[in-house]
Amino acid sequence: MAKVAIATLLKGIGTSFAQWKETLVIIRNKSIIKNFKGKCDLIFFHEGNLHEEYMAKIKSSVNFNIKFIEVPNFRLSESELSILKPDILDMGNVRTGYSSMCKFWAYLFIDYLSEYDYVIRLDDDCIVLNNMDKLIENLEKSYLCFPALGQEDLRHGLEDFMKMYFDKPVIEETRIDLPYTNFCGFNLNKIRRDKRILNFFREIENNQFIHKYAWTDTLLWGIIMKYLLKKEDWEEMKEIKYIHLSHLMYVN
Repeated sequence: MAKVAIATLLKGIGTSFAQWKETLVIIRNKSIIKNFKGKCDLIFFHEGNLHEEYMAKIKSSVNFNIKFIEVPNFRLSESELSILKPDILDMGNVRTGYSSMCKFWAYLFIDYLSEYDYVIRLDDDCIVLNNMDKLIENLEKSYLCFPALGQEDLRHGLEDFMKMYFDKPVIEETRIDLPYTNFCGFNLNKIRRDKRILNFFREIENNQFIHKYAWTDTLLWGIIMKYLLKKEDWEEMKEIKYIHLSHLMYVN
C-alpha cells in the first residue's frame, strides 16, 4: 500500500494559550479529517521553534499519525549570507525566510520524505472544502496534481538560465503557467527516479539562484511542467475546492 503524507511548514508562534488555540492550522487539520478518508501521516516541518503547548494542541486536533520534523539550517547562515550578499536582489526575501521557504518547497522537501510515496503539500492557511481522496488516486499516474493553475512573470535571470539549461536560443514566453503549490500533491517516486528533474534542481542549488534572484517554487515547477514533463504527466483538478485564507480567496 502506498504511503501518504500531508505536509506543511510551520512557523513558531507565541506561547500564550489564547494565541494558538484559534490558530489556522487547527482549522486546517479539521478540514483534513472531514475531507480525507484515506490513511496518511500528517507532517509538520519547522525550524525548531515550536512551543510544546502548540505541538500538543496540534496532536490533539486530529486522529492521524503526526510527525514534527525539524529542518536544520533552514535559513542562510551569516557566513553564507555574507558570501551571497553582493548578488542578492531582494534582501527582504532572505531576511524573512521567504526564499528559504521557496527553496524548501521547490526541492528540499523531497529528501525529508524518503519513506513516502506521495505527499500533499497543504499550507497552514489552506482550508479544504471537499473530498481530496481523488487527488491521491490521480497521483498514481502523475508527477503532480493540484486544484488550480496560475501564471507568473519570469523573474530576473530565469530567461538566461532557461536558454542555457535547455539549450534554447530563444525563450518566447515572458509569463509561464504554474501550479498553485500551496495545495499540491507530488508523486515522490516518479520525482526521485527522474534525473531530469533532480539535475535541474541540482543546478539551481549549486548556484543558489533561489536566494540570489528570488525565484519561487511555483515558477520552478511551472518550468518543469513546460520543459521536462508532458501534459499527461500532471493534472489540474478543478473539482477540488479550498480557501486560501492569506489571500481571502476561494479556489474553484
